[in-house]
Amino acid sequence: MSAKTAWVLGGSGAWGGKCAIALADLGYSSVLLSRSAPRSELLELLEARGYPAVFHAFDLACDCGSGLIVALPLPDIYIHCAGVFEGDLARLTMLNFTKPALLMEALLAELARADKPCRFGVFLGQNGRLGLPGLAPYSAGIGALWTWGEAKSRELRAQKLASSLSLVFPPRIPSALQAQLAQAAGKDPKTDPRAKAHKLIEGVISGEMMVGRSALLPALAMLRGI
Repeated sequence: MSAKTAWVLGGSGAWGGKCAIALADLGYSSVLLSRSAPRSELLELLEARGYPAVFHAFDLACDCGSGLIVALPLPDIYIHCAGVFEGDLARLTMLNFTKPALLMEALLAELARADKPCRFGVFLGQNGRLGLPGLAPYSAGIGALWTWGEAKSRELRAQKLASSLSLVFPPRIPSALQAQLAQAAGKDPKTDPRAKAHKLIEGVISGEMMVGRSALLPALAMLRGI
């Protein structure tokens, strides 16, 4: 039986590392895609689990991702857990929505040509639809990715394709991005440094449409206009 492969976009980040560990425990070797190399401790931990990871330098700001599809083995699971906070509306919309969505669309097309199924997991923050003051440029891209992901997930289901897309709402964990969001919003949310990604990844592998925390809070916020 051939080895199972996962691509993790944002592989050097807080959730990227947790996803790689969960994937290794579930029998997947990961390709960690990010601008900066992951911690050596993470790579050693994954190797000790018997599913070593490979780091592949990748920057969405400079690359549309077509080279990845040619250079790397097509994945069995694709995890998007990257996010950018600094920049203006145009930059954040491009990096948090347009380029990630285009990369996944291109990957889906190549997977279809190869007749290979894949499970997609798109990590999202509820700030994408809460509309908090100070987060407008960031929320625009995340909210667009959220809506695109919902539509794409239903599209794959309607077409009865073997591939699926899950929207993943993880618990908050300490990270540089979380600190930036808290500072901009003027709030200090509770975080859980002990949170793991195993149940989230299992939900993605199962093909669930929504995984993790309930998305009820943004829905209520929209209905109440807050």
